[in-house]
Amino acid sequence: MDTHKRISIQTLPECLILHLKRFEFDFETMQQVKVHDRFEFPVELDMRRAHSGHYYAYLKDPHASSWYEFNDTVVTPFDPRHLAAECFGGVADPSGEKKHTPSMKTHSAFMLVYTRRKPTLALVAEQLSPPNKRSFAGTSVAIMAVLRFKRRVHLHASTSSSSTSTSTSNVPSSIWHAIHAENLSFWRKQYVAEAACTTFTYDLCHKYSSHMETLGLTSLAFQVAATYVFGTLWQCRDVARLLAWRPLVLSMVGTNEASSLWWIYTLGTHPTLLVDVLVEHDQEPVRTFATDVTLRAMDMCDDVARCEPMMTKLLTEFDHILECEHSYVDLLLAFARKGPEASAVLVHRHHLVAKLVGMMVTGKNAQPVPPTGDEFLVRPPSGLQHAFHTPPLPPKVLIGDEHLWQLLALVLQHVPRRPSPTSALPASCPRVQYLPTTLDEPDNALSSHDWMCLLTHRASSYSAETASWTTVVTTMCWESPQFSMAWLDYLLDAIEDEDHHLLKPYFRTLRVLLAVDDSIASDRIAAGMTRLIAIMASQQKYFKATETTLDMLLRMAKRVPKVSVWLHENQRSWSWAEKWLLSHRGADGYLQTQRTLLTKPKSTSGWRDVVTSHPTLVKNVDKSIVKLVPRLQSLLASASVPVDDMYDSDDDPMDLVGKKVRVKWAKEKWYTGVVNSYNPTTREHAVFYDDGDKKSYKMADKIFTRLPDAQHLA
Repeated sequence: MDTHKRISIQTLPECLILHLKRFEFDFETMQQVKVHDRFEFPVELDMRRAHSGHYYAYLKDPHASSWYEFNDTVVTPFDPRHLAAECFGGVADPSGEKKHTPSMKTHSAFMLVYTRRKPTLALVAEQLSPPNKRSFAGTSVAIMAVLRFKRRVHLHASTSSSSTSTSTSNVPSSIWHAIHAENLSFWRKQYVAEAACTTFTYDLCHKYSSHMETLGLTSLAFQVAATYVFGTLWQCRDVARLLAWRPLVLSMVGTNEASSLWWIYTLGTHPTLLVDVLVEHDQEPVRTFATDVTLRAMDMCDDVARCEPMMTKLLTEFDHILECEHSYVDLLLAFARKGPEASAVLVHRHHLVAKLVGMMVTGKNAQPVPPTGDEFLVRPPSGLQHAFHTPPLPPKVLIGDEHLWQLLALVLQHVPRRPSPTSALPASCPRVQYLPTTLDEPDNALSSHDWMCLLTHRASSYSAETASWTTVVTTMCWESPQFSMAWLDYLLDAIEDEDHHLLKPYFRTLRVLLAVDDSIASDRIAAGMTRLIAIMASQQKYFKATETTLDMLLRMAKRVPKVSVWLHENQRSWSWAEKWLLSHRGADGYLQTQRTLLTKPKSTSGWRDVVTSHPTLVKNVDKSIVKLVPRLQSLLASASVPVDDMYDSDDDPMDLVGKKVRVKWAKEKWYTGVVNSYNPTTREHAVFYDDGDKKSYKMADKIFTRLPDAQHLA
């Protein structure tokens, strides 16, 4: 009987129940009927292994023409001369011993696998043989074949006209032609979806690419390949077959200007191609493939006007940027990099800045809510209400990477500015009742509180986007008292009210703001630093808050020369910091005697529950004092930028890679090694010590010194 179902039992149960298929559905009576065919079964069932054997394979490498034996996990070369002995079976060779009875071989093949050999295309001769060299017999045969074919066609038409005239006379011609067109379309799709068609087209474009280049047909070959891949093959939903064309198509478009111009023109003029393969396609590898082809084409085209129709069509689908984020942004960035003219097109005609900011803040192609009325007069509630935390994000927003920030930095530099008063910022930095932006576009987006929060919290650590992020902040506040005042107000409010472990992004943004070297830089530094010192003085009661502020203040002085000069000239306002730090040393410091508190009230930091008398806390406080006091003393002693080679989390982590360092270990021991690598995921450096030991650290938490490359300490 035929087997309809199969089950493999690996572990026998206590009770094995086999259900016999005694019922079938009768399609004539439309009822279930019982089958009474004879089926014998034993009283006892033997469930031992029914058969045994060992299987292995001999395979031929189609490229190297060599054979290999695949025996479980062992792969070894195989000599095809032994193929007959190992696979053909038959009677075993008695090796000349006539007394032995012939026996059958135990090795024999039970399955054969053949692969079809792909046909090789041959170039057609450029000129056919001259007519005078054709034989008379061959010509006669050809003429007779043509005449015989014509007679058959005429006979078929005469015999079938009577039978078809009746059936087609009642069908309107429009319906008839529509059915005919659908049939042709169906069979065409059936043909092009076949693997044989793909193989033939690929071989046609690939094997003779060198000949096409010699004949000047590279552009035509690319048009054939691109039309087939992105016009036909992408509809077959076979991603693997489509991606096999990737190297060939990229090589054609990346070396031929005519191919690049044709592709850019086609994307800009075709009604659906750009949307189909670059925007709405649900397979990310296909979108990436199409994007890479387009980027190669844009590299070959320096004419902004030629690329503009394509970018216009792309920006009409801006709402899809969340689905194809990276490929979409890469195309916009490639266009913006073509120069001021391209960036001006994105800013003036397509309002790209407002669209990007809206997508990053709201997840929609809409601007964030702008500040109105006395909104800036309202001070956030005190008591660590976390009013400055990143606002809750929508289900999906434009997150982006360094390419998004590079794009934003490029186009922001081409946003037109209004004439603004050159009055200096007041030293007290009062709050303003409104924010008159100096940018025509977009007023609301760049001045919204949500945008400030999002931009600030992108500074949580040094990353690949830090340089572009810095350019964005600098561009917004350049020669703008209004933007500068709003940002100073926002950042200093956060520094005053937030918990210490949340302050670093605000200080990093403040450092970039104070480093803007425009005509109002001195006024910006005076206003910001005056209030910052006042905030630090008001929080002397809280150790972690003041310690963090001092650390970030010294980092700013290290990187911004004007901040260092201001601190030296106004050291009377903050010289108390050295004495304050030293008063916290040892087990009898200010913390242990309750003269200061470790954290602010209602703190959410992990330090809030630490007992001040704990030895580990005393050790950590002393370690912090050792790192801060020398830097502070150096700043007080000199008006120039202090020589501070202390590594911190604001430095580029790659600057340490390859450097020789001397790291402090326990019990005042120092060991020398080389920083081998940096892991951006864990933010740790791998240090290979001279004694062979290997460790990974967050170097900002370690005490170490950098050594000259030629210096080696034992």
